[in-house]
Amino acid sequence: MKAVGSLTVAGLLAGCSGGSGDDDDDEPTETTGGSQLVGLRVANNDDEAHRLALQVERNDEVVSWTTHDLESRSAGEESVVTVSPDWAEEPASFVIEAQVDGDRHRQFAIEDGGCRSVFIEIDGEGTLRKYANDGSCEDGQTPSPPTNGSA
Repeated sequence: MKAVGSLTVAGLLAGCSGGSGDDDDDEPTETTGGSQLVGLRVANNDDEAHRLALQVERNDEVVSWTTHDLESRSAGEESVVTVSPDWAEEPASFVIEAQVDGDRHRQFAIEDGGCRSVFIEIDGEGTLRKYANDGSCEDGQTPSPPTNGSA
């Protein structure tokens, strides 16, 4: 696995609050307040390897831009990347943009409120999906993928 950019994470994803990868709408959901993005993890649950470009915007400013070569799901941990927040800890409005193999593009707005942990997956059909929950700002754990049998 090759990662361009440096990132490591704190946060916990237990009990997903939503998967928003079911539609093809590239417009992010509007946020009204803010949250603290404490964890970000991406995984490839597809049988094919993919290149993922990942951009994090905080209050409309790009604060992180990385590219990751993710092996197929059969490669285990080589198909998962944990991204560390290197942005300010204060609550803000966050949007994550992800692009797979240079052509499939999605934007995910992070829901308002508290500390948020996000898990983005490339599913078995190559579709981008987002899962988020209230994470812990103090536990030092990384977000985990939802249990759906494909990981």
